[in-house]
Amino acid sequence: MTIRASVLACFAAICFGAVSAASQQEAPATPLITHDPYFSIWSTTGKLTDSDTTHWTGAPQPIAGIARIDGKPFRFMGRNPVSIPAMQQVSSSIMPTQTRYEFR
Repeated sequence: MTIRASVLACFAAICFGAVSAASQQEAPATPLITHDPYFSIWSTTGKLTDSDTTHWTGAPQPIAGIARIDGKPFRFMGRNPVSIPAMQQVSSSIMPTQTRYEFR
């Protein structure tokens, strides 16, 4: 392999790797509560009400978040209790020290 061919191969690998990383639009898990490696709670779905929360190891750590609006309960975190309707999540953002969700 010539130097030119190896440079082109490296360039292609870098470009295709960047495209692959850039095409990933969503994090595999979202940190909700982090204290230390033994105490952290994560959401593994894009919508906070689509699954129960877990430990980073995958062990169940379910937390239900319920807000009462105009006297009616709505679920904003966790899959259960299913008898309480889920709020509509319109956005989320992950920053270095906080995760934000917006609901309608």
